[in-house]
Amino acid sequence: MKLMPLLAVITFTLLASVSVRAATYSYPSEKDAWFTLEISDAWHPKVTDGTLEASAPKDAAYVAFWVLKDEVDFKNLEKDLDEVLKDSVIEPKVGEPAVKKINGIEFTRFVGTGKDRKEKTPVTFEVWMFAPKEGKAGVLYFDYDSDATPDMIKSLAAMIDSIKLKK
Repeated sequence: MKLMPLLAVITFTLLASVSVRAATYSYPSEKDAWFTLEISDAWHPKVTDGTLEASAPKDAAYVAFWVLKDEVDFKNLEKDLDEVLKDSVIEPKVGEPAVKKINGIEFTRFVGTGKDRKEKTPVTFEVWMFAPKEGKAGVLYFDYDSDATPDMIKSLAAMIDSIKLKK
């Protein structure tokens, strides 16, 4: 009878020590991938009409990712970003772009601030763009509470770091 409580403790300890799984998304498909991106299953990622969306636990951060495939998509980028911001951020202010190289990929990064549309609390948002293939652009948008925990910031950085081009 003493074995059952011990087994329960061991099982709980093992389950608690298992790291959160990350799902790997291949774009546009696993068979013909231009690049891959990893995102934690805890964020409940879903793909709708070619856009990957996910929210961190307790809605502490939101992520949207999509690819601009043609001239029309490029012309609509500003409108698309305005739509994303309109849904989540008020009083947005965007800083100057910065270029950053990660995994051999050149990203253009825009950082902005504003207020959460619902909570009216300060938020930070970022837009990361890169070229996964000539004439195409990947756009990664995320927003998070300005007082986000270091773990939240690490999770978002890990998403960027996980992007790898396929040859």
